Amino acid sequence: MNAPPNTFANLFAVLVGIALPMVVVGRAVLGISLILALICLIFANTRGSRWQDFTTSVKTTLFGLLIVTFFAWLPNLFNSVEPLRSLEGAARSLLFVVAAIFIWSGLAHEPQLAVRCRRAMLIAMAGALIITLAAILIHPGFFWIFHLRGWLSTELISDLKPFAALFPLLVPFLIFCVYIESRHWRMLALFGSVAAIVALYLIYNRAAMAGFMGAGLTVVTAMVYRFSLRRALPYALALIVIIAGIIVWLKLTRYVPDHAGEYPLPLWLLDFERQAIWGFVFNVFTEHPFIGIGINTVNFIPGADTLIPATNDTPIIPSHPHNWAIEILAETGLIGFVPFFLAVIYGFYCLCRLYRRSGSPVTLAAIAAYGGYWASGLFNFSYWSAWWQVSYLVITAICISTANEKNSAVTE
Repeated sequence: MNAPPNTFANLFAVLVGIALPMVVVGRAVLGISLILALICLIFANTRGSRWQDFTTSVKTTLFGLLIVTFFAWLPNLFNSVEPLRSLEGAARSLLFVVAAIFIWSGLAHEPQLAVRCRRAMLIAMAGALIITLAAILIHPGFFWIFHLRGWLSTELISDLKPFAALFPLLVPFLIFCVYIESRHWRMLALFGSVAAIVALYLIYNRAAMAGFMGAGLTVVTAMVYRFSLRRALPYALALIVIIAGIIVWLKLTRYVPDHAGEYPLPLWLLDFERQAIWGFVFNVFTEHPFIGIGINTVNFIPGADTLIPATNDTPIIPSHPHNWAIEILAETGLIGFVPFFLAVIYGFYCLCRLYRRSGSPVTLAAIAAYGGYWASGLFNFSYWSAWWQVSYLVITAICISTANEKNSAVTE
C-alpha cells in the first residue's frame, strides 16, 4: 500500500499553489517559493517516478522542438555585445521548462496534492486580491506595508501591473475551480474571479485585457477543434461582442496626445510609444535578419537610449521592446525565430489534442492561459523576463496535473 504524502510533499504542493499570487508582494517571492517547493519535492514521497516522467517528456516532439530552438539561438552569441547574458537567457528558458516538468510530475500522481495546491492558490489569490483592492480603494499603505516599506501614502502607478498581468493566466483556473470545488471553496474561487476582473479594471492594464481576448480566442479555437464550429458559435459570437465592446470603450475613453506624430495604427488603439519602439526594433531585425543581435541585448545597441519624440524621458528601447515576437526576431533572427514559433504553435496543438481526447475543463484553463500569455506578451514584458516565463509554465503544470488524463500530456 502506498504511504500518504509526507510533510515535504504537502509543503511542496502548498508552495507551488501560493507562488503566483505572491507576486503581489514581489516577483522575487515567486522565485523563492518555487525554489523551496523544488527542494521539498526532493524529499517528498509522491507516487510515480519523476525521473521516468522527465525522460518520457524529453522524448516528445515538443521538447525536441525546444532543443532545436535552443541550438538555433546559439549563433546570435557571435553578434551579442554580452554573450554570457545571451547564453544565460537561452539556457535559463530551457531550464525553466525542465523545472515545470518536475512540478507537473510531483502533482500529477497524487490527487491529494493537486487538491492542496489548488486550494492553497485559492486562499493566496483571495488574500492578494484583498490587498490589491484595499490599496486601490482605501489606502496605498496596504500595498507598501507588505513590501516592507512601511505605511506609505505613495501613489501606486505601475506597481500593481505585474500582478494584474497574471490575471489572464490565473482567472481561467479560478473559473475551473468554481465548477469542481465544494461549496466553500467554490465561493472563494468565485470571489477571486470577480475580484480579479474588478482589480483589472481599476489598474487599467491594457496588456492584460489583450491577454483575456487571446485567452478567449484560443478557447474558442480549441472548442471548434473538439466539437464543431456550430457548437462553438455562441461562444465565438460572445467573444466578438466582448472584443468589440472593449475596442469601442478604448475609442471613447482613451486619451490621444495632440503632437505625437503619424503612426500606422490609431493612437487610441495602440499608444505611440509602443509603435515607435516596435518600428525601431523591427528595423534592427532588417539589419540583422538571419542570426540577430544577441538574446536579451536589444536595449544595449547604439541608439537605444534615444528619446521617443513627444515624450520627456522615454527611450526608444526602455529595457525591452514590449513585444515577444519582434524581440525574438531582432535578437535571434529568422534562424532562431522560426523553430521557436513552430514550438509555440505545436504546443497549442498538443493542448488542443489533449482537450479533444479528455474533454477536461481544466485543459481549457491551460489553453486559456496559453492564449493569455502569448497575447499579453505582445504588449508587455520581455520574453526573457524570468518571472514571466516561470508564471506561465507553473500554471500550465498545475492545470495539466489536474487533468483527467494526467499522463497523456507528455506523450505528444
